[in-house]
Amino acid sequence: MTEEIYQALVNHFNTFPLKVAGRLVYFQSPTFILGIHTTSPEKAQEVASLVWDGLPTEIKDKLQANKLGFAVKMI
Repeated sequence: MTEEIYQALVNHFNTFPLKVAGRLVYFQSPTFILGIHTTSPEKAQEVASLVWDGLPTEIKDKLQANKLGFAVKMI
């Protein structure tokens, strides 16, 4: 199931406009992390809010059903 969720996240973020230089989805059990390349913590926080609000309900439901977390981290 984690591979299915991972692929759903990757597919979503390949088309979701983040307005940051780079992005990387990885899994650090029990949390999926969207690593973003940005120059300031403020921009990272802005992107984190945008990402969570834009995450499809289907993905959020799968994360919750499998007791997995999601976070955005500045890299």
